[in-house]
Amino acid sequence: MLSKELLEELKIILKEEYNLELTYGELVNLANKLVGYFDLLAKLNFKENQHG
Repeated sequence: MLSKELLEELKIILKEEYNLELTYGELVNLANKLVGYFDLLAKLNFKENQHG
């Protein structure tokens, strides 16, 4: 789970950069998806660097 501070920072970025306001539930859902996405990218990068 992300901290309230990080969720608030994401909320501000979405508002300022994309004029997008999400509910708390939507914000948490998006944040968790972003964490999962970057976790996958890190794993793929690690795997690629082991073989190459």
